[in-house]
Amino acid sequence: MTVNEVEIAETEGDDYYVIGFRAEDNPQSKGNRVLSKASVYGVKGATTENYSPLGLSPATHLLVGFDLVTMHSSPTQREEPEFQPCGLSGCGVWRATPSVKTDRLVAILIEHSETYNVVVSTRLHGLITALDDYVEGKLIVPIVDT
Repeated sequence: MTVNEVEIAETEGDDYYVIGFRAEDNPQSKGNRVLSKASVYGVKGATTENYSPLGLSPATHLLVGFDLVTMHSSPTQREEPEFQPCGLSGCGVWRATPSVKTDRLVAILIEHSETYNVVVSTRLHGLITALDDYVEGKLIVPIVDT
């Protein structure tokens, strides 16, 4: 993946989905086998007003709605709230398109804000740009002795 292949910004209200492995669904295995169960959530891009209270910019982060009581993929009120998304940090946030073949990985999930009913993710553009700069010697990463 190159910087040119990464979308810089999406518009609010766009469709996304998060795929990850929640801790509640994946208990620790015994022996040398891991049996994992993926969780998939359909979500909508948050409005630009959601970014400011969190001190974030739509240029570097992507916020998607994540209400534990009313999920986008099932808009009716749930009898019991969805579990906290523990274990989803580091998973992909994908932009949904008319065909799964053209869906794009656009961000990496970093945290859930229950206060604002959003999931915070880091946009890939900045990450890929930093990696490119590092490889080209434009970005120096300091090494700190502890």
